[in-house]
Amino acid sequence: MHGKQTSGATMAAKDPVCGMQVEPAKAAGTLEHDGTSYYFCSRHCLETFRKDPARYAGHAEHAHHTHHASAAAKPATAGTQYTCPMHPEVLKDIPGDCPICGMALVPVGAAEEDSGELRDQTRRMWVGVALSIPLVILAMSPMVGIAEPFGLAPRVRGWVEFMLGTPVVLWVGWPFFVKFARSIRGWRLNMYSLIGLGVGLAYLFSLVAILLPGIF
Repeated sequence: MHGKQTSGATMAAKDPVCGMQVEPAKAAGTLEHDGTSYYFCSRHCLETFRKDPARYAGHAEHAHHTHHASAAAKPATAGTQYTCPMHPEVLKDIPGDCPICGMALVPVGAAEEDSGELRDQTRRMWVGVALSIPLVILAMSPMVGIAEPFGLAPRVRGWVEFMLGTPVVLWVGWPFFVKFARSIRGWRLNMYSLIGLGVGLAYLFSLVAILLPGIF
């Protein structure tokens, strides 16, 4: 907890501003306040703390008292920082999602961008395309006068459509549902709140229509 003494600099400390765990030797900055050294994940958090230390001083865990900090390594030079395209005030030392809107953080300046999320989303997209093509054909055929495409009766066709659509919604769209849940949990409503709510309700509507065809 705040003010707990540690025997070395290897124990992680909690950034009092954003709550991230920080290794003292790799901290982007440190500041002494009321006899305690605080460690920060970024210069942005350091400056935020400096402007109003009383507001954040009680939020740090494993803060190092100065009389125990003599053996601690000096903070390493900050490496690549990541920010949100929509909220530039967000600065992190590691890639991830924006805590405000859920968008993927991007490197500040001309640093090389991590394309891991793009590769994952591209893979999911192509799987979704492969499953959606037959799904669209089955769903739209009755609209152009083909009552039983591929000889499938309406009831059977409905189940086939549902089985094709389920992995598209639950697997391809899983990253969006994660961000939807995060926006609701933190009550920071954004575009992922709208996407998750709309897609989730449509999927539940389809499930009910399949299980209870006479209810609608």
